[in-house]
Amino acid sequence: MAAGSSDPLVGAKILTLFGLGTLPALWSFGYLTRLFSEVTTQRFFQLSGVILIFIGLMMFNKGLMRTHSGYDFKSIEQQIVTTLSKVN
Repeated sequence: MAAGSSDPLVGAKILTLFGLGTLPALWSFGYLTRLFSEVTTQRFFQLSGVILIFIGLMMFNKGLMRTHSGYDFKSIEQQIVTTLSKVN
């Protein structure tokens, strides 16, 4: 949105509001990691990484679906199932 606005001041306002909106979540995340033990914090970061990868894959799939190319995850799954059912 900020890059898509034609006015630099509007873009700056959008980015400022976005930053202020995410600040409480970032502070909470930092505070919670200080409360946990070292092992729990490590697991928390690992889980966060897995969640981030999963969300990235979902967004990638959504982009593939918008292209209508037939290469999104659901189409590929259907092609694999069809191919395997013909083999058996």
